[in-house]
Amino acid sequence: MKKKIPFLRVGKFTDHKNKEVNIDDTFLNEVITATQNFPYQNDEFPVCIGHPKTDSPAFGYVGKNTVQLDDEGYLYAEVEEEKLNPNLLQMLKDKLYSTVSIALRKDRSIKHLAFLGATPPAVTGLPAFAFSEDDDESQFEFAEVEMSKWYFRNIYKLFRSLKNKLIEEVGAEKADTIISEYNLEEIAEAPRAWLKLEEAANMYSEKNSAMEITLTAVNENVANLTKQNAELREVLKQYESDSIFKHATAFCEGEDVKFKITENEKPEIIATIIQLSSVPEFEFGEGDGTKKITPVESYKKSILSRANIVEPGEIATGKNRGADDIDVSEFAEKAVDNERLELHKKILRISKNENISYEAAVKRV
Repeated sequence: MKKKIPFLRVGKFTDHKNKEVNIDDTFLNEVITATQNFPYQNDEFPVCIGHPKTDSPAFGYVGKNTVQLDDEGYLYAEVEEEKLNPNLLQMLKDKLYSTVSIALRKDRSIKHLAFLGATPPAVTGLPAFAFSEDDDESQFEFAEVEMSKWYFRNIYKLFRSLKNKLIEEVGAEKADTIISEYNLEEIAEAPRAWLKLEEAANMYSEKNSAMEITLTAVNENVANLTKQNAELREVLKQYESDSIFKHATAFCEGEDVKFKITENEKPEIIATIIQLSSVPEFEFGEGDGTKKITPVESYKKSILSRANIVEPGEIATGKNRGADDIDVSEFAEKAVDNERLELHKKILRISKNENISYEAAVKRV
């Protein structure tokens, strides 16, 4: 299993020696190029706990070609859990190490990737830059809180894919009424907005260390995004329900079904199909083996097994199927309303075909 671990990003930072460091796209691309060109053994650099001078002991390895720069300005590497020491994995799961750090050589190739424990970065929530005692090596630390913001990117990708699918099925205009570009842009901006608020808080603290900056704005931003996420999920559920509704309606109007049900039954059958669509399949014994079927499939089979209430020939010609079908000879010499007579015949036919009482058949019409 692979996991993307971000460890550096674009920005201006001050290290513990009050030296300002500017990390831009050029710097990050130089790290990628230098790392990919460095002659590592097996094309992998080590994973360590802390920053050992000799890069040992190694608790795992990362492929040098997995180091990439994303669209948000984050430098990350893909770490395979199988290539990490099981003891380190357990310590990471127990959150004994919450900070990711890298050591760079003078040529900016990655010397090792390190997990740090209680040692805080120079700027909370941001990459910190620090020189080792030996200036041949530089260290960049990245706090755990930063990694959690990748959650918003996954939400953005999910709903972007959904909207693209909607555009294919219902067109761009309809898709935009379901998931607007404005909502997508707000989700995409979430990590940047969060970082800006944290940077503002840090600047304010430097100017007046006696005062504490409140994170109310951050919490409100997260609450709003969480609400929008819930609303978008409801839209997704509605879209799925609309698709199921169309499927259920098509079933009721199909050639195999429309002669077996009445118009009054149709809404109830459609509603039942929609409700059963979310119920998982079940297994039952059949002969010497077992068979799996979903409740909605079982329900449809029960509808299909019904006898026809109205024969296709009657719909096409407007005439009865035959003189021996339903006997209404008692009305032959009487003046009757033709519509009421047809209704009476339909009720008798339901009663006969389904072996139910006349009163029960009336409720089916």
